[in-house]
Amino acid sequence: MAISTITTAALADDAVTAAKIDDDGTGFTVGDLTVSGATTQTGALTGASTVQGTTITATTAFVPDASGGADIGTTALEFGDVYIADDKQIKFGSDQDATIEYDEDGNDRLLVSGAVTEFGKAVIGATLTDTSNTGSVTLDFDAYQNFILTFTGNVTLAAPSTEKVGQSGVIVIIQDGTGSRTLSLHGDYETAGGDALSISTAGSAVDVLPYFVKAANSIQLGAPQTAFS
Repeated sequence: MAISTITTAALADDAVTAAKIDDDGTGFTVGDLTVSGATTQTGALTGASTVQGTTITATTAFVPDASGGADIGTTALEFGDVYIADDKQIKFGSDQDATIEYDEDGNDRLLVSGAVTEFGKAVIGATLTDTSNTGSVTLDFDAYQNFILTFTGNVTLAAPSTEKVGQSGVIVIIQDGTGSRTLSLHGDYETAGGDALSISTAGSAVDVLPYFVKAANSIQLGAPQTAFS
């Protein structure tokens, strides 16, 4: 007798067990199987089609069937956002030669480690453009790599607290239409021989001042390239 539907109400407790269904130990096969509640799987779950759910939770790891044997997403079905916890790494290579990590318990930096890094296209440093600068000005090296500053009065570059060793970039100085604005430096900004910098003073003149952070409280300034048109 064929029965199309068996409901749980028609079955006594413990009436259906794996041993009763798989009486010879070779396993059993079902077609489409819909589970509306929670299910627990103690052995391997193998299928030739799709496993689908709103949330799939792993207690240890998701792994492919072999090294390099499966992709995450496809060219037509890309994943959305990926969330990685603090101080965890994305590891590249069969020997995990290179890693990317947000180093929260260290320096709060995104670290790319283990291999030489080559960029296939241009890398653009964040640049601050500030059209009104006068008096004491503190540069934020955490937020910006380069600075374009229009002087509307005499400027003193004050001691920063955000510089990072190895950081480099440029400070572009633009005189406003009036011109004759001067530049003074806190001692954290160091020049060759300790000499004062000479910048252009003509109205609307543009100078480019390179910098390199040698150490904390030591921002070394190159000679300004002056009077760009």
